Order: sequence, then structure tokens, then C-alpha cells
Amino acid sequence: MSSLELNNFRPNAEVNSIVPEHKYTEKSPVVEIFSAMSKGEDTSKYGEKANKAYNYIKTLGANAESGDGKAKVELNTITSVQIQAPLLKRLQLFNFMGNVINVAYDERLLYKVHKLQGKMSGMQANQGDVPFAAATWDYREMATQTISGGMSVNYRELAAGNFSNQGVLAEQVVTDMTNKVFAKVISDLYTAVKSATGIKNYSEAAGITKTALQTAIKKARRFGNVGIFGDYNVTSQINEFSGFNTDTAGALAKQLPLSTVEEIMKTGLISTFFGTPVTEIPNSYNLTKLNAAGTDYDLYLPDGLLFLLVAGEMAPLQIGMRGGLTSKSGFDVVMGNEITRFDMEFGDVLIPEYLPMMGLISDTNFAQVKSY
Repeated sequence: MSSLELNNFRPNAEVNSIVPEHKYTEKSPVVEIFSAMSKGEDTSKYGEKANKAYNYIKTLGANAESGDGKAKVELNTITSVQIQAPLLKRLQLFNFMGNVINVAYDERLLYKVHKLQGKMSGMQANQGDVPFAAATWDYREMATQTISGGMSVNYRELAAGNFSNQGVLAEQVVTDMTNKVFAKVISDLYTAVKSATGIKNYSEAAGITKTALQTAIKKARRFGNVGIFGDYNVTSQINEFSGFNTDTAGALAKQLPLSTVEEIMKTGLISTFFGTPVTEIPNSYNLTKLNAAGTDYDLYLPDGLLFLLVAGEMAPLQIGMRGGLTSKSGFDVVMGNEITRFDMEFGDVLIPEYLPMMGLISDTNFAQVKSY
């Protein structure tokens, strides 16, 4: 005579239609449907699979609440995949700011540094010697650190079919980890450029001025296509540099083309300045921390820096990520919830040889660094 745990019984045909045989990905039906449900999105396009995924997650929640370790691991895996996709998508902004390198967890995080050597060019006699430039390079290893985020999961809510809290928590983890990465990159860039000796494209003052920005662009764009990046506090100041005067004395009010007015009204920013794209770096409130004065929420990122960055193979900024998102969990007896921690190994470096290729303007009215 044999017995069967009914909570653990799921017909193979039902399970196989939503659960992959080997491992979950962002395209796995159960991950897509669970993510949509947790965000309150319409799941009718998934047809009958939506009901199967809903019941499957509920069953996992009930089993996990009863102490089933396999169910906990499976839910943890689904949540990790659910978070990793939007996290990596947001971090794609780094592709516009520098060169991004992704490697597996067991690989070294190396970046390539090009050097130009050889005799300087000069006037040569007919059939005389010709000076040749020689291109060399070397590989350097990038140091990394772990960026972490966390959430508390109540399996009883999942067992009851309440997935909405999961969506809120997942979004907070993505926001928190994204901004921690950007905070480190921006602070590292500022520190490296400000302390550098020799040739550099750097200025600081109380406010962004048109003259300082035009000078920085003129220097940076000689190295290639350059983009302007910064918090809204600094990028929005560029709006004031647009327009033209209809009199030589400049006594009349500045005029703006209708297209520019519409652009500012729609997005709050102009998209280009003297042929240079302007991109706002999203800077969210940290809802778990107040500012120094206690009058408002603190910001995740420093908001007083305007970067002029060249992208591509010889970009000054090198970003590295190793192994994707990993997670671990444990039970909090006091809270009665499962605590899950998410980690991502990440590194960044500013290549000293390329430093003259980037520009940086610091507005001392706002913060320049953030630390966690």
C-alpha cells in the first residue's frame, strides 16, 4: 500500500506546459506569467497557461510554507530570474556611457587598453624614410565588489494567490540595486577625474554655465561621438542655454523655436545641445533614508555632476559584471518570513590613458559623491 501527498501532486502534462525541464529563464512561461500577475498586468494573452501558472505558484507557496526546501529553492529561482531581467535592462544605460563587459562567474574580468607608439610624423624627402605608428595593447584585470539587495517573502500570501506584494518588492530590489551600481560608478568617475594630474577636461563652479559646457564639448568631441549625462538637477540647466536673441544688444527676451518649446514641455529636457545628445541619469528617492536636514527623502545618486563621455572600444569608462544575479535565502523567525538576498558582482574602472577623452563639470550647489 502506498500513500501520496496531495499538495505535492501535479499532473505531468500540466506541469510540463509551464515549467522548463532544465532551468528557468526570463522567457519561461511560469516566470513571465508570475511577473505579469505580480505587476497587475492582463494575463489573458497566455490563455489556459495563466491559470496553470497561478495554481502552480500557489502550490509552491503552500509547500514552502510547510517547510518544503525544494519549493523554497524553486520560488527563489523564479524570483531571481524575475528580478534579473529588468535589472540588467536598466543597467544597459552603461552602454551609452562606456564599454560594458559581461563574463561568467568562473572567468577573469579583463579589459583591453590600447596604446599608440612610434615616431611622430614629419616632412620627408622624396623616397625618404617613412615614420610608422605602432598600435599595442595590454589586458588589465578589473577589481570587483558585490552589490546587494534584499526582500522579505511571505509564503502564506503566495499560497493564498496574493502576488501583488511580490511585484512591489521585486521592483524595489531592482531600483535599489540599480542605483547602488550607478552611485558607485558616478562617485568613482568624479573622484578619479578630480584627483587626476596632467591633461583633463574638468571644471567646477556653483552652477552649470554655457561657456563651461561649450568648452567641455569642444574638447571631448575631438575624440569621437560624445554624450552628455547627468541628474535632472544639472541636465535641466542646459534648457536655459537654448534659444536666440532677436536684437544685437540682447535686451529683448530670448526666443525659442516651437520645436524646442514642445520638447521641453514633453520631457523636461532638450534632447541635444550643439549636436551633442543629452541623457538624464534616473535618480530615485531612497525611501528608507532621509536627507541630512531631515526635510525630504535622500537621493540614491549624487546630483551635481555633468559627464561628457565617449562610448566604444576606447571609452574611458569600463564596466564589468560577472556571473549575473545570484541569491540566497533563510528564514527570519522574528518576522515569520523568508528573507532573500540578491547579489551581483560588479566592477568599474577609469583608464588613466583615456582620461583626456572625457569631460566632467561639477555643480557645487549639489552633492558630488554618495557612499553605501
